[in-house]
Amino acid sequence: MPSVLDLEVLNELVDIMGDDMAMLLNSYFADSQTKLDELAKMDWRTEQEAIFRMVHALKGSSRNVGVVGFSDMCEDIESLARASNLTQEDFDLTRLNQLFQVACAELKARYL
Repeated sequence: MPSVLDLEVLNELVDIMGDDMAMLLNSYFADSQTKLDELAKMDWRTEQEAIFRMVHALKGSSRNVGVVGFSDMCEDIESLARASNLTQEDFDLTRLNQLFQVACAELKARYL
């Protein structure tokens, strides 16, 4: 299984954040979960612009904390939604949520 975390990014973040790392990660977990909950309410057929904006934000915050697989899937959805080519198959929220949960578990195990 490919790594879900970019340890180089995370090591740099630990150096910068120090004792505030837990606060940063807990904020990331809560904010991302809120965005995922909002995505779950969106209709891929009629809200591609809103989906684009939401996964763009998720991608950025995830990359900032070294979350790889989840941010990559967000980028895929983002590209398709930007072009209004997103399909139901592409908008796989079950898979997206699974990737997020795996990344959260890994972050918690390593840094909290």
